[in-house]
Amino acid sequence: MKYYALLHGVCGLAEGYSDTTVRWFNDLDKAMEAKQTTLARLMDSEHEEIVSSTDGMQDIVIIDDDNSEHEIVKIIELKPTWPENNSIAEYFVWDQMNCEAPFDGDYMPTDLSVIKDLCERQEAVADTFDVEAFHEFVRDLWYGNTAMFDADDICIYYFKMPKVHLPSQPVEFK
Repeated sequence: MKYYALLHGVCGLAEGYSDTTVRWFNDLDKAMEAKQTTLARLMDSEHEEIVSSTDGMQDIVIIDDDNSEHEIVKIIELKPTWPENNSIAEYFVWDQMNCEAPFDGDYMPTDLSVIKDLCERQEAVADTFDVEAFHEFVRDLWYGNTAMFDADDICIYYFKMPKVHLPSQPVEFK
């Protein structure tokens, strides 16, 4: 079974980056419809340009290019490894700094793999480890559906994928 994550957020670390959201769909047509609705709402506001991918899966709304104010609306196809097993949580990963899904939906880490992935990312960019930020991340991971780690040169989201058959209405985690 495939899921579709509709991601909406700002590009990079512009103001509002912590408001990145994901809505989950099990039907590409419904995800595309929701993306178009979100895009139409963004187009109602003042903007300079819209850059769209040729496949229609991503739109970047350039609000103010001089100040790097860009918003992204993107659909990512996900292929969960454990779709029917409710005891294994899988996470969709979003790299906020680079505005990309590092695994392109082909791999979703599980609970412990999320911590390993984050530690490897942190080790690659910093000599020190921000224990307070890591503690907050683990707490969010344990108690919530989304965990974000924001420290020196790294800002990464881990969105917990729903494990039930998705309803016709999208599920939104923030």
